[in-house]
Amino acid sequence: MKYVLIADDEKSFLLSLQDGFKIHEDKFTILTAGNGQEAVEVLKNNQVDLLVTDLEMPHMNGFELLAWASRELPQLPVIVMTAFGTPEIESRLAQYETIHYLEKPLDLDTLEKAIFEGLGKDSKSYIQGITPASFLQLLQMEKKSCTLKVTSANKMGYLYMFEGNLIDAEYDELRGENAAHQIICWEKTKIELDNICRRQEGRINATIESILLNAHCIKDEGTQGGHALSSDPAGPSFALKHEKTSVTVNKGAWEELFQQIKAQQAVTECAIFDRHSVLNFHNPGECSLQNFDPAIFLHLSFILEEILKQGPCRLMCFSTTGRIPFLLFLINEYCLLVKLREGSRAQIISQELSQIIKSTTHTG
Repeated sequence: MKYVLIADDEKSFLLSLQDGFKIHEDKFTILTAGNGQEAVEVLKNNQVDLLVTDLEMPHMNGFELLAWASRELPQLPVIVMTAFGTPEIESRLAQYETIHYLEKPLDLDTLEKAIFEGLGKDSKSYIQGITPASFLQLLQMEKKSCTLKVTSANKMGYLYMFEGNLIDAEYDELRGENAAHQIICWEKTKIELDNICRRQEGRINATIESILLNAHCIKDEGTQGGHALSSDPAGPSFALKHEKTSVTVNKGAWEELFQQIKAQQAVTECAIFDRHSVLNFHNPGECSLQNFDPAIFLHLSFILEEILKQGPCRLMCFSTTGRIPFLLFLINEYCLLVKLREGSRAQIISQELSQIIKSTTHTG
């Protein structure tokens, strides 16, 4: 028996599909989820053979679900449903073999045919995984603003989307189109999605179509290899200055650090950002710090370093007009933002938190 997971926030639509596909219950079973979070739980606890997902859902949307699936279940066949497609977009997406695209509203016959194709023995040859090129097409179609963190083997790059347009990219020393050309052609990628575009201005003015075309031409010509194609200047991302020490911090260490910091009575929220201002971790549940952009404060810290000549800045403290203090710790190429309770004594608490950070992260 094969299992098909359908993720959509329209309950009536899901119920109609379950009823309509009962005739095929000897061939496949329909599992349902009302949003991306529910879908992830189903995927973790069941052997799913095909994922069918809408893009617009609450709590965790289809883009985030696809990014999760590309990391955790790269061989899972995927069918994408959207209510915002056009024949032109459908034709364009059809060129990319990693996504089977359906336009809503759907009739039962159309989805039935797509499911049988998706479950077919040869289906994984053309709809497995999510590539950066395919993901960019979906983001363009939905006019999405976000930041993509793309990894492949030991390579890592960033793609910045604003209202469906690719405005910037970063990989190693490359910036703009040159970086995008490299990232788009990577294979066996893992994609992480941040729902905020971490760029105010970009270097890319070309259309996604032309960038994809150029990227694949470069790959076909055999010039893909991670080498710089030009010497574009570094962008507004920050690189934290530090002394001749290194700090090794892994996910387990961050989780331990978060637990110890959240245990402090004065702390209400906390979040970790990397050197590109991309959110890496935050406290469980809702977190108002997700929309914070540390780049401005870090730029100020660099200016203060130059003016004061007192060495690298490790900590910044600031507060709102409502007397809510914030602490910003610079930890190698990461920054930890901590929100305190109103009226808290930030200086004393910062000393306590500094000791926790020192004992949790390994400095050598």
